Amino acid sequence: MKDTYPLPIIDGILSRLPKAEFITSLDPKDAFWQIPLELSSRDKTDFTVPGKPLYQFKVMPFGLCNAPQTLSRLMDRVIPAHLKTQVFVYLDDLLVISESFEKHIVVLREVAKCIRSSGLTMKKSPR
Repeated sequence: MKDTYPLPIIDGILSRLPKAEFITSLDPKDAFWQIPLELSSRDKTDFTVPGKPLYQFKVMPFGLCNAPQTLSRLMDRVIPAHLKTQVFVYLDDLLVISESFEKHIVVLREVAKCIRSSGLTMKKSPR
């Protein structure tokens, strides 16, 4: 059954960037794979490899028709409403914007607490 949860509109996010002095992009590590599938949904992910048994995903694979909506819903729960003017979620990416460095650090710390308490993990940035 199709999930009609609204996906973010990139134009709305981009229109707020001109006033941002500081921008940080955060990316959950293997975001879709951090979402466990309900037992009743696993049969919808059946696949086989020649000469092997039938397999099913235990976590959400990228490419399921409702995967983007499920991830958006999760991220909307993880990032509290009072941060929505400074933290923009686009599928599995978070964009944090601020007008001052001090405020940026405060928001990043709060986002880190939200991510940590949700049990999600983030990618390490390349050096």
